[in-house]
Amino acid sequence: MHSTHSTFLIEACRSYILDAIKGDEMKILLVDDASSSIISLVIGQTEILQHNVLLIQRLSDLNRERLPTMQAVAFIFPTSMNIEQLSKELREPLYKDYRIFFIGGVRNEDLDELAGTDAKEVVSHVREDWCNFHAISPTLFTAIPLTLATPESLHVPPIASLIYSIPLHCTKTRVSNDQITTFRNWSASIASSMLSQFLRPTFIRYVGKSPICTQLADHVWDHIDRNDALWKGKQFKPCQLVIFDRREDPVTPLLFNWNYASMLNDVFGLEEQMCLIVKKGKFAPDPDQPPAVFSPVYDSFFAENFDTDLPTLCETIQKFAKEYQTKNKEGRQSNFESVEDMMAYLDTIPEFKRMGSSVQKHFETVEALTQRIGRRNLYDISEVQQHLACIDSHSEAVRLVEGALNDNQNDLNDKLNIVMLYALRYETTQGNRIKEFKSALESEGCENASAVDALLEFAGHEQRSGDLFKTKTALDKFKTKLTQRFKDVKNVLQQHTPLIYDVVEQLLDQKLPSTTFAQKAVRFYQFRTAQGEPEPKNIVIFIVGGATFEESSCFNTMREKGINVFVGGTHMSSNSKFISTVSEYGRLTGRR
Repeated sequence: MHSTHSTFLIEACRSYILDAIKGDEMKILLVDDASSSIISLVIGQTEILQHNVLLIQRLSDLNRERLPTMQAVAFIFPTSMNIEQLSKELREPLYKDYRIFFIGGVRNEDLDELAGTDAKEVVSHVREDWCNFHAISPTLFTAIPLTLATPESLHVPPIASLIYSIPLHCTKTRVSNDQITTFRNWSASIASSMLSQFLRPTFIRYVGKSPICTQLADHVWDHIDRNDALWKGKQFKPCQLVIFDRREDPVTPLLFNWNYASMLNDVFGLEEQMCLIVKKGKFAPDPDQPPAVFSPVYDSFFAENFDTDLPTLCETIQKFAKEYQTKNKEGRQSNFESVEDMMAYLDTIPEFKRMGSSVQKHFETVEALTQRIGRRNLYDISEVQQHLACIDSHSEAVRLVEGALNDNQNDLNDKLNIVMLYALRYETTQGNRIKEFKSALESEGCENASAVDALLEFAGHEQRSGDLFKTKTALDKFKTKLTQRFKDVKNVLQQHTPLIYDVVEQLLDQKLPSTTFAQKAVRFYQFRTAQGEPEPKNIVIFIVGGATFEESSCFNTMREKGINVFVGGTHMSSNSKFISTVSEYGRLTGRR
């Protein structure tokens, strides 16, 4: 995590919220489920209360107390339910004054409805705020889950809250109304991520072979075209939008990544709200214990070590603990020569407590990570994964997969993971052992072995349009052999680079093939250079099927060179979530 990025997505969301609640007057903050989820990621309740907010309440709470001397600040999505609730309330207002902040665009007819019910003229302010996305980090975001963004759509399948793209990937005919709602929701999140950073796309690049990416590109283009006035102003900078299909790179979510956020996500399942239950070095659901929050906003240690690998993380946490012990010891041994000295020391006690709590949380977390990694034999598993992803040698791959399958220390899910990676790389290789390895999984009692076939149906060779394993040219094959022969032992567990990184490199070099990535021009000509092409110094990526922490962190070097790359996705993916995605695809298409 780099401090130079602190003004990006998280700060944009914070600024919208803080601007809404500014002022000396005491106020009530009205929220819905979606806005509450956005707020909780970027600003704490304690900080909100410091801005003269007396209470935070749900707009849907019909038992709210009438407070005629208070101001109400509504920070909500313009859903039909919220518009209806507001309209009813404005007829008989509970508060003296209403300031309404709609997240994303609001329809003119909804504004007309509200104006028609505001007979007592209690609405003093209405504004649209462009923050309808989850800001996971300064450069990483996800779309708002459909179940939060449109709660009136009760017929949305439960799986939509986790894996939104599967029903769309299975669609062979005209999309349904539910699926159009999904596209609109994604489009709104993408548009907001750009508007919040004052970015306007000059081109939309998308996987041409993917119907879901093609339709999403159409929706985004239409969203921009219909709301052209929002994108005007000297403060806007050009960017390029890349819409990517998870099926183009099924390898990245299958690999174990060794950065802190990635490890938390893959080992313990870091939720969308960046929370985990931590108890005595173990992670277990305990309703009596509040979750520990892992957030770049609330936790400076996590912010500084978001992308730190495990060996460096262990060294850093030890230094962090020693620093705390030293400061605590110095504080206890202080000699106070005046009341001012004593008061100054007392002022540092809350900071000491916060630092001590952070030391304990991260120390227990890292200890739990190392224990789980050791118990699952993930060092050896990861080395096999990296070999399958990066090195083209079928005979060696067979030997490694056989060894992993025969090792009783390995978890059955990790064995499935390895077989899936083998199947992806050697699907078209004559004499491959996919069926044999799948049978070996079944004989061990793997109930999800059919996910291997489902994976090839979902993201196999026929479904992809790019060169996932970079083996199509003689030069790439030569590079692969060099990597295999002279690979750096220190980085043997981190050889892989996500495919989206190569896509962005080609985009920067203006060599991204139109045969793979189709292009839609946005009618905004001020950003064209003398050569007629945009300068891609700002790039927004949206991954249908889920983004990973690795895909965001792989661009840190580019960001340090002044190229701002924002990575978004339909949700945050992980090893287990991606396999669930593939299994769900197999179930919906009758593959299992």
